[in-house]
Amino acid sequence: GNSEGIYERIKLSRTCVTEGKEEEKGDLPIVNEAQLRQELRNRFPGLLPQIRKFEKLATAVLTCFPLHSALHAVPWSVRAVLLRTIMPSVWWEYASRTAEDVLTEI
Repeated sequence: GNSEGIYERIKLSRTCVTEGKEEEKGDLPIVNEAQLRQELRNRFPGLLPQIRKFEKLATAVLTCFPLHSALHAVPWSVRAVLLRTIMPSVWWEYASRTAEDVLTEI
């Protein structure tokens, strides 16, 4: 991170254009998860159901990632069967999609 504790910045391009000019609110600095959650709620109070749904989906996908990674230690013939049988549907539906794609859907 930098001296302000910011370790990442997200550019919210679809939310920061007014009359062809970019506004500063399109820059979303990330310090930690709690700050990010609060900042999204402050900036987009009318989108709370969508924000909550996105957070739930993101958490579900991230929770599956260690299992997905661990399955790479077994041979493909076994891994393919295990992936199909133990990975939840949320993994298959959302893991390969971009955040923008999912946010547009929800």
